[in-house]
Amino acid sequence: MRIGVLGVGAVGILLATRLSLTKNKIICLGSKKFKKHVMSRGITLKSEVYGNKQISPNTVLKEGKVDILFISVKGTKLSEALEDYKHLLSKDTIAISLLNGMDYRETIRKQFRLKLIVGSIGSLEVFINKIGEAIHKSTSNPIIELATSETNLNKDMILINNLLNEIGINSSIRNNEEEVIWRKLSRLTAISTITSMYDSSIGFALRNSESKQTLLKIIDEICLINAKIGTQLNSEDIFKNISSLPYNLKTSMQRDINLNKESEIDYILKAPLKFGEKLGLDLPVMKHCYEVLIQKIRAKN
Repeated sequence: MRIGVLGVGAVGILLATRLSLTKNKIICLGSKKFKKHVMSRGITLKSEVYGNKQISPNTVLKEGKVDILFISVKGTKLSEALEDYKHLLSKDTIAISLLNGMDYRETIRKQFRLKLIVGSIGSLEVFINKIGEAIHKSTSNPIIELATSETNLNKDMILINNLLNEIGINSSIRNNEEEVIWRKLSRLTAISTITSMYDSSIGFALRNSESKQTLLKIIDEICLINAKIGTQLNSEDIFKNISSLPYNLKTSMQRDINLNKESEIDYILKAPLKFGEKLGLDLPVMKHCYEVLIQKIRAKN
């Protein structure tokens, strides 16, 4: 199979280096800057779990179309990235989206007419260091959950699930897309918001009484949204999951805000907030946090 990885940041490098262990043809699809980096030094993963691996991946596909496309770009870059590489995609290409948030399915399915399996990746702390290496700090294997509303993709989803398990990523299939999206978003919204608000690690935020109470209220509001749409989440389970995260964990949204980079706040916090408000819910804590963070972002510009 021809497998593309669209968006070769930290998560993309981890996927590409693991997929390179299979007999499939792996194509890394990134920016012009990324292509120059690959030509000069390849891509490198340094991992507590997998060890260190450097590869020189393909960045072009001379024949045929991509069969499977793992999408790991940021939501803010999705349309641009798909447009850049649409010549490599066909109506038979199966996209596996690992994007954060919830506002991307229509872009993939309707705008670019791709088959879609919704995925979420968790139990993962990985970042790019100053020389472009992906540093995987987690001490356990990443976890990916998959689901699709397109019943004709069920066999393909099983194949992809098996492929991911084969390369040491713990993958499983869930009942529906909403479950996959909200199981991750419930954690991600809470930890990204709280670490960005207090500019702290998740461990510090859990030990500080003020930030912990804010975190708990965000979790409660996320559960209110899910109760309204029928996707049942348990606040105690979410908090237990967050409490098991490494003490020093910081989030990509937090790093982006601090570095004055374009962050995913609109996908991680604004989208679920607006979605809940459209359902008629009052979500004062999420709203307050969003307003504070937007002021923080504007102050840096």
